Amino acid sequence: MGDPYQYQYQYQYPVFFDCLSLDTEQKKRIETYFQTCQQSGGGDCSSLKNIKDNTYRIDFKDRDAQQRILQKSKHVLDFGGGPVVLTVRERPIHQGKPLNPVLDFSFSQGPESAQEHVQLRGFSVNTSQASFYPHVAITNDGVTAVLGGVKLQIVNDNIIHETTDVIVNTTNFSKNQFGVSKAILTAAGPTVEAEFAQVGVPSDRYHTTGPGLLDCKEIIHASFRCDQQIIRTTCIRILTQCESKGYCSAAFPAINTGAAKMDSVKACKAMLDGMTAAITDLKPKSLSLIRIVILDQAVYQAFRSEVEKQYGGTATPHLTLRASFYRRVSNTNDGVTAMLGEVKLQIVNDNIIHETTDVIVNTTNFSSNQLGVSKAILTAAGPTVEAEFAKVGVPSDRYHTTGPGLLGCKEIIHASFRCMHQIIRMTCIKILTQCESKGYCSAAFPAINTGAAKMDSVKACKAMLDGMTAAITDLKPKFLSLIRIVILDQAVYQAFRSEVEKQYGGTATPHLTLRDGAHSHNEVSVDVTAPEGMKVTVNLRVREATNWMAGATHKGKRNMIGTTLVLPAHWEPMEGETFKKIELQPSSPEYQGVAQGFLRTAKYNICKIERVQNAYLWHAYTVCRERILTKNGPAELGEMSLYHGTSAGSCDCIEKNKFDRAYAGQHAALFGKGVYFAVNADYSAGRYSPLDASGLKRLYVTRVLTGRYTVGNSQLKAAPPRGSDPTDCYDSVVDNRQLPNMYVIFHDDQAYPEYLITFKQ
Repeated sequence: MGDPYQYQYQYQYPVFFDCLSLDTEQKKRIETYFQTCQQSGGGDCSSLKNIKDNTYRIDFKDRDAQQRILQKSKHVLDFGGGPVVLTVRERPIHQGKPLNPVLDFSFSQGPESAQEHVQLRGFSVNTSQASFYPHVAITNDGVTAVLGGVKLQIVNDNIIHETTDVIVNTTNFSKNQFGVSKAILTAAGPTVEAEFAQVGVPSDRYHTTGPGLLDCKEIIHASFRCDQQIIRTTCIRILTQCESKGYCSAAFPAINTGAAKMDSVKACKAMLDGMTAAITDLKPKSLSLIRIVILDQAVYQAFRSEVEKQYGGTATPHLTLRASFYRRVSNTNDGVTAMLGEVKLQIVNDNIIHETTDVIVNTTNFSSNQLGVSKAILTAAGPTVEAEFAKVGVPSDRYHTTGPGLLGCKEIIHASFRCMHQIIRMTCIKILTQCESKGYCSAAFPAINTGAAKMDSVKACKAMLDGMTAAITDLKPKFLSLIRIVILDQAVYQAFRSEVEKQYGGTATPHLTLRDGAHSHNEVSVDVTAPEGMKVTVNLRVREATNWMAGATHKGKRNMIGTTLVLPAHWEPMEGETFKKIELQPSSPEYQGVAQGFLRTAKYNICKIERVQNAYLWHAYTVCRERILTKNGPAELGEMSLYHGTSAGSCDCIEKNKFDRAYAGQHAALFGKGVYFAVNADYSAGRYSPLDASGLKRLYVTRVLTGRYTVGNSQLKAAPPRGSDPTDCYDSVVDNRQLPNMYVIFHDDQAYPEYLITFKQ
């Protein structure tokens, strides 16, 4: 399926300056100044963005325009009250101990403001460690710590499989590469290998290339030289570059622990020190995820232990009840903050037009006469957005996206919620899904329908929280890290604040922990720890999915071994049905994500993409997923999006029943008599998608649980045992252990046909 979150920045050459505050008119005048080549030397540029407390950024489309701006270090503008001097730089300042090179900037308006500027800059970075590291989550899959507002994950995996914006390559820039560097360059392909070879050894031992065949946006190649101080400063430099380019995520290897043979603990400490320093100082607005990806088991365990030791202490892996999704609420005079999964939800008493989140949501009925928050947003956004909004009329789905105009966001989502709980819920899901698919990190909502529409505040709040919870539960966002509900009316704000405190604030969350010892396949004993500390042993019986899922609806849920089973949040409501097929709109982010993955290798014309919604197949897949997850742990679940070509006549059987192994061998069974799925779409589209009478071909984008795998052979009728124990088997087989091109499964419920692509030459 590919990475649906990939997108390109049109404006990628930044300029930074510092100032205390700017109103909308001042921002516009500065933007106009930088856009006018005759005045500033600049050119085509983005809107001005406030990236942190008092730092502003503007991005240029052309590097030459950026360099012309930077050649003139001080730019003088007249705001009518005297000259204003902007000192510009290519990157934001590193407050505290300077980096090399150090870059400063200031905004001065005479002697008085110069003194104010000095006071502003003189703050200490010695923040409370307890608040900087709010929690560490420890599971079989790895360790997740939150440093400031940035997730740090230590995972046992191969870095070439990462889909982060940036992949870091540790290298000595020699001709002969080893270990992780050789793996990254080989996987990136000949274009990157050729560029890397041509660079030689850069003077600063640091170089950036494109991604080649990897699923990132760029690769940063750096030499760390087994020196803790160099590791620290280079990690700072890398994260600063990520933030300056608006990247949300970066993946690092365990630096210098392979061929360089550096002590794992020393390497880990140096990396954590550099990352902590960078995040403390940058307070990133874009960067929200750092992954340290380690293939070697011993090194992984050493890094994992060090993170647990520094930030979290030791904790037992556990499965949690759904209530643990809502971590404890933090109450301040400024508002309420709750953690929904790993996403921060804030209820604040403010004016939404002042927000600088990536997305601002406008609640509107799309009429010509706008009132309340919609009128305020459109007026603040300015005439360009007002004109586009008026031209749209009433969209068929009552949902429309425009640019930001004069607001400090990246886009405005206009939607009609119609004072109905279910529509509010589904539209919130749609908005957050769009944010995640575009790689946005933050979104600001008003208190939906509580103004001119006069909806009851508590009902509106419950509907919004229901939709946001459903979206985050299903999406498990990689990018989205902040949702703000911004409310100007004091009474409505208090009602929303009280409802959040009521729903999420209460007593300590109960935990559900799997007990040690053998259990039957049909029964599991668990210990439930109540808020008062009382333990209760509960026996859960697991019945066949087809028995207990009968009559499931879109809202239907069943608990099994601590897991809440729900239909995906982006599905259309099932309304008592068990099967639906939904054709996607080509303009939707969902369609574009699926299409992008297909077209990356398959050069065909897409006719349509349909989402398959089969409640029974989905829940059978979910039960199978839980089985493999319990058996293998999260690190070896191996949930992937793969491709399966088929004939038109087989589609109904696959969508209504499942992939059928009885057909294995009709075309080829080189690696076993199972169901085959390809990593690349072109393999399935070319050889295994026959033409129908109309000249059309069909292919499924499929969720597959690959689990633990080994190389298959033509004699296999089931996945082989992993060792002497015949009950401990692999979950799938492949054509190549190191770099699989295809996976074969022998259990029908291990795959779910998520999308059907119909295409032609």
